[in-house]
Amino acid sequence: MEASSAITIQNKMNFQHRIESTCRCFSQLLNGGILVVLEQLCKNCGKIQFPEVDTYSGVLQLLKAELNNVVYSFTVFLAKKKSSQNLSVVSLSSEYRGLVKHTGGCHCGAIRFEVWASADLHVFNCNCSICTKKQNRHFIVPASRFKLLKGADNLTTYTFNTHRAQHTFCKTCGVQSFYTPRSNPDGYGIAPHCLDDGTVQTIVTEDINGKEWEKAVKEHKTIRDMSKP
Repeated sequence: MEASSAITIQNKMNFQHRIESTCRCFSQLLNGGILVVLEQLCKNCGKIQFPEVDTYSGVLQLLKAELNNVVYSFTVFLAKKKSSQNLSVVSLSSEYRGLVKHTGGCHCGAIRFEVWASADLHVFNCNCSICTKKQNRHFIVPASRFKLLKGADNLTTYTFNTHRAQHTFCKTCGVQSFYTPRSNPDGYGIAPHCLDDGTVQTIVTEDINGKEWEKAVKEHKTIRDMSKP
Protein backbone atom coordinates (compact mmCIF):
# COMPACT_ATOMS: atom_id res chain seq x y z
CA MET A 1 0.00 0.00 0.00
CA GLU A 2 1.29 3.48 -0.86
CA ALA A 3 2.05 5.90 1.99
CA SER A 4 -0.55 8.43 0.78
CA SER A 5 -3.27 5.74 0.78
CA ALA A 6 -2.29 4.64 4.30
CA ILE A 7 -2.47 8.25 5.55
CA THR A 8 -5.90 8.72 3.97
CA ILE A 9 -7.24 5.53 5.60
CA GLN A 10 -5.78 6.59 8.98
CA ASN A 11 -7.41 10.02 8.70
CA LYS A 12 -10.78 8.42 7.94
CA MET A 13 -10.42 6.10 10.96
CA ASN A 14 -9.53 9.05 13.24
CA PHE A 15 -12.53 11.07 12.08
CA GLN A 16 -14.84 8.07 12.47
CA HIS A 17 -13.56 7.40 16.00
CA ARG A 18 -14.02 11.03 17.08
CA ILE A 19 -17.54 11.24 15.65
CA GLU A 20 -18.61 7.94 17.22
CA SER A 21 -17.11 8.96 20.55
CA THR A 22 -18.90 12.32 20.50
CA CYS A 23 -22.21 10.61 19.69
CA ARG A 24 -21.72 8.25 22.63
CA CYS A 25 -21.16 11.26 24.85
CA PHE A 26 -24.49 12.76 23.79
CA SER A 27 -26.17 9.46 24.61
CA GLN A 28 -24.47 9.23 28.01
CA LEU A 29 -25.40 12.81 28.77
CA LEU A 30 -29.08 11.96 28.21
CA ASN A 31 -28.68 9.15 30.75
CA GLY A 32 -27.23 11.51 33.35
CA GLY A 33 -23.58 10.53 33.06
CA ILE A 34 -21.86 13.92 33.32
CA LEU A 35 -18.62 12.51 34.76
CA VAL A 36 -18.44 9.76 32.15
CA VAL A 37 -18.94 12.35 29.41
CA LEU A 38 -16.26 14.65 30.81
CA GLU A 39 -13.83 11.75 31.07
CA GLN A 40 -14.44 10.79 27.42
CA LEU A 41 -14.04 14.40 26.26
CA CYS A 42 -10.70 14.62 28.08
CA LYS A 43 -9.53 11.51 26.25
CA ASN A 44 -10.64 12.91 22.90
CA CYS A 45 -8.90 16.23 23.48
CA GLY A 46 -5.79 14.72 25.04
CA LYS A 47 -6.35 16.56 28.36
CA ILE A 48 -5.67 15.16 31.83
CA GLN A 49 -7.94 17.32 34.01
CA PHE A 50 -11.69 17.64 33.66
CA PRO A 51 -13.05 20.97 32.39
CA GLU A 52 -14.56 23.07 35.17
CA VAL A 53 -18.21 22.43 34.34
CA ASP A 54 -20.83 20.62 36.39
CA THR A 55 -24.07 21.25 34.54
CA TYR A 56 -25.75 19.59 31.60
CA SER A 57 -25.67 22.82 29.61
CA GLY A 58 -21.95 23.24 30.22
CA VAL A 59 -21.18 19.69 29.10
CA LEU A 60 -23.49 20.12 26.12
CA GLN A 61 -21.51 23.16 25.02
CA LEU A 62 -18.29 21.12 25.25
CA LEU A 63 -19.84 18.35 23.15
CA LYS A 64 -21.01 20.82 20.53
CA ALA A 65 -17.52 22.37 20.40
CA GLU A 66 -15.91 18.95 19.98
CA LEU A 67 -18.36 18.00 17.23
CA ASN A 68 -17.72 21.30 15.47
CA ASN A 69 -13.97 20.65 15.65
CA VAL A 70 -14.44 17.22 14.10
CA VAL A 71 -16.62 18.58 11.30
CA TYR A 72 -14.20 21.43 10.60
CA SER A 73 -11.18 19.09 10.53
CA PHE A 74 -12.99 16.71 8.22
CA THR A 75 -14.04 19.58 5.91
CA VAL A 76 -10.44 20.78 5.66
CA PHE A 77 -9.28 17.24 4.95
CA LEU A 78 -11.83 16.81 2.13
CA ALA A 79 -10.96 20.21 0.64
CA LYS A 80 -7.26 19.32 0.51
CA LYS A 81 -8.04 15.94 -1.01
CA LYS A 82 -10.31 17.51 -3.65
CA SER A 83 -7.66 20.12 -4.48
CA SER A 84 -5.06 17.38 -4.95
CA GLN A 85 -7.41 15.42 -7.23
CA ASN A 86 -8.19 18.52 -9.29
CA LEU A 87 -4.49 19.17 -9.80
CA SER A 88 -4.07 15.62 -11.08
CA VAL A 89 -6.96 16.03 -13.49
CA VAL A 90 -5.59 19.35 -14.78
CA SER A 91 -2.15 17.80 -15.22
CA LEU A 92 -3.63 14.84 -17.05
CA SER A 93 -5.83 16.86 -19.38
CA SER A 94 -3.52 19.80 -20.13
CA GLU A 95 -1.88 17.92 -23.02
CA TYR A 96 -5.26 17.65 -24.77
CA ARG A 97 -6.31 21.28 -24.40
CA GLY A 98 -7.55 22.62 -27.73
CA LEU A 99 -7.74 19.13 -29.24
CA VAL A 100 -10.67 16.87 -30.13
CA LYS A 101 -11.02 13.12 -29.82
CA HIS A 102 -11.27 11.48 -33.22
CA THR A 103 -12.24 7.84 -33.64
CA GLY A 104 -11.62 5.60 -36.61
CA GLY A 105 -10.59 2.21 -37.90
CA CYS A 106 -10.24 -0.10 -40.85
CA HIS A 107 -12.93 -1.11 -43.39
CA CYS A 108 -14.10 -4.36 -41.79
CA GLY A 109 -14.23 -2.90 -38.27
CA ALA A 110 -11.71 -5.30 -36.74
CA ILE A 111 -9.38 -2.37 -35.97
CA ARG A 112 -10.70 0.56 -33.94
CA PHE A 113 -8.77 3.42 -32.36
CA GLU A 114 -9.13 6.87 -30.86
CA VAL A 115 -6.72 9.75 -31.29
CA TRP A 116 -6.51 13.26 -29.84
CA ALA A 117 -5.62 15.85 -32.46
CA SER A 118 -6.68 19.21 -33.80
CA ALA A 119 -9.97 19.46 -35.66
CA ASP A 120 -7.89 21.18 -38.36
CA LEU A 121 -5.53 18.51 -39.68
CA HIS A 122 -2.11 18.98 -41.26
CA VAL A 123 -1.73 16.02 -43.59
CA PHE A 124 1.42 14.86 -45.37
CA ASN A 125 1.27 13.53 -48.91
CA CYS A 126 4.50 11.58 -49.45
CA ASN A 127 5.70 10.42 -52.88
CA CYS A 128 8.08 7.66 -51.77
CA SER A 129 7.60 4.25 -53.38
CA ILE A 130 5.31 2.70 -50.78
CA CYS A 131 3.33 5.84 -49.94
CA THR A 132 2.62 6.32 -53.64
CA LYS A 133 1.37 2.76 -54.12
CA LYS A 134 -0.90 2.77 -51.07
CA GLN A 135 -1.77 6.51 -51.13
CA ASN A 136 -0.45 6.94 -47.60
CA ARG A 137 -1.67 10.41 -46.68
CA HIS A 138 -1.39 10.88 -42.93
CA PHE A 139 -1.13 13.32 -40.03
CA ILE A 140 1.31 12.76 -37.18
CA VAL A 141 0.54 12.59 -33.45
CA PRO A 142 2.52 11.67 -30.31
CA ALA A 143 2.13 8.07 -29.18
CA SER A 144 0.52 9.28 -25.93
CA ARG A 145 -2.45 10.71 -27.86
CA PHE A 146 -3.25 7.47 -29.68
CA LYS A 147 -5.12 4.50 -28.22
CA LEU A 148 -5.87 1.24 -29.98
CA LEU A 149 -9.34 0.22 -28.81
CA LYS A 150 -9.57 -3.20 -30.46
CA GLY A 151 -7.85 -5.44 -32.99
CA ALA A 152 -4.26 -5.72 -31.76
CA ASP A 153 -4.30 -9.41 -32.66
CA ASN A 154 -5.70 -8.61 -36.12
CA LEU A 155 -2.81 -6.35 -37.15
CA THR A 156 0.16 -7.37 -39.26
CA THR A 157 3.21 -5.30 -40.17
CA TYR A 158 5.22 -4.74 -43.34
CA THR A 159 8.73 -3.26 -43.28
CA PHE A 160 11.42 -2.75 -45.91
CA ASN A 161 14.73 -0.97 -46.50
CA THR A 162 15.72 0.51 -43.08
CA HIS A 163 12.79 -1.33 -41.40
CA ARG A 164 12.22 1.71 -39.19
CA ALA A 165 8.77 2.50 -40.54
CA GLN A 166 6.18 0.03 -39.29
CA HIS A 167 3.43 -0.27 -41.90
CA THR A 168 0.64 -1.88 -39.88
CA PHE A 169 -2.57 -2.98 -41.55
CA CYS A 170 -5.61 -5.15 -40.90
CA LYS A 171 -5.20 -8.86 -41.67
CA THR A 172 -8.81 -9.11 -42.79
CA CYS A 173 -9.49 -6.13 -45.06
CA GLY A 174 -5.93 -4.94 -45.70
CA VAL A 175 -6.59 -1.30 -44.76
CA GLN A 176 -3.83 0.71 -43.10
CA SER A 177 -5.59 3.15 -40.80
CA PHE A 178 -2.44 4.09 -38.89
CA TYR A 179 1.26 3.27 -38.89
CA THR A 180 4.59 4.23 -37.30
CA PRO A 181 6.48 6.62 -39.60
CA ARG A 182 10.21 6.47 -40.13
CA SER A 183 10.35 10.21 -39.54
CA ASN A 184 8.54 9.93 -36.20
CA PRO A 185 9.17 6.54 -34.56
CA ASP A 186 7.89 7.99 -31.24
CA GLY A 187 4.47 8.71 -32.73
CA TYR A 188 1.86 7.52 -35.19
CA GLY A 189 0.80 8.50 -38.68
CA ILE A 190 -3.00 8.49 -38.88
CA ALA A 191 -4.95 8.17 -42.12
CA PRO A 192 -7.51 11.01 -42.11
CA HIS A 193 -9.74 9.09 -44.54
CA CYS A 194 -10.08 6.34 -41.89
CA LEU A 195 -11.57 8.67 -39.27
CA ASP A 196 -15.27 8.64 -38.46
CA ASP A 197 -17.32 11.57 -39.69
CA GLY A 198 -18.06 14.59 -37.55
CA THR A 199 -14.81 15.68 -35.86
CA VAL A 200 -12.65 17.00 -38.72
CA GLN A 201 -13.22 20.61 -39.73
CA THR A 202 -10.48 21.27 -42.28
CA ILE A 203 -7.57 19.43 -43.91
CA VAL A 204 -4.44 21.13 -45.20
CA THR A 205 -2.24 18.86 -47.32
CA GLU A 206 1.52 19.31 -47.60
CA ASP A 207 3.51 17.45 -50.25
CA ILE A 208 6.77 15.98 -49.01
CA ASN A 209 9.50 14.60 -51.29
CA GLY A 210 9.85 11.05 -50.04
CA LYS A 211 11.98 10.16 -53.06
CA GLU A 212 14.71 12.16 -51.32
CA TRP A 213 13.58 11.24 -47.84
CA GLU A 214 16.72 12.08 -45.82
CA LYS A 215 17.04 15.54 -47.37
CA ALA A 216 13.33 16.31 -47.10
CA VAL A 217 13.10 15.38 -43.43
CA LYS A 218 16.34 17.15 -42.54
CA GLU A 219 15.16 20.38 -44.16
CA HIS A 220 11.66 20.24 -42.72
CA LYS A 221 11.33 22.58 -39.74
CA THR A 222 8.48 20.95 -37.81
CA ILE A 223 7.92 17.31 -38.80
CA ARG A 224 10.13 15.84 -36.07
CA ASP A 225 8.33 17.84 -33.38
CA MET A 226 4.88 16.63 -34.40
CA SER A 227 5.28 13.44 -32.36
CA LYS A 228 6.34 15.34 -29.22
CA PRO A 229 3.59 15.86 -26.59
